[in-house]
Amino acid sequence: MNYQSHIAQNKLKEMRQAKGLTQGRVARHVGLDMVNRISYWEHGHAIPNIINLLKLCILYQTTPQEVYGSLTEVLKTEICPAPKDLPQASPPDLNKSQPESLPADPSLGPPANLPR
Repeated sequence: MNYQSHIAQNKLKEMRQAKGLTQGRVARHVGLDMVNRISYWEHGHAIPNIINLLKLCILYQTTPQEVYGSLTEVLKTEICPAPKDLPQASPPDLNKSQPESLPADPSLGPPANLPR
């Protein structure tokens, strides 16, 4: 299937403008030397790699699904239905506090930075 029309229907420009950022500032935050790469992504001429997409999502405080909603919906229709015996994945609750550390596994020995 040709995904180009769905890639072009992204919300990158809208999200950048909502944050009051220029393409130049976004490029610097993401670590790009070429400002025009942001324009290519916003106009759907190219799609960011996974690392840059995640950086943009962090910067814009959103998710890849929100950025590329149309593409996400098309991809959902292409995936075979999951077997009914598999548990359905739910998104993690990012607001839920996480434990500061997990209990140590004694079979692993002491941490490397401690004297033995």
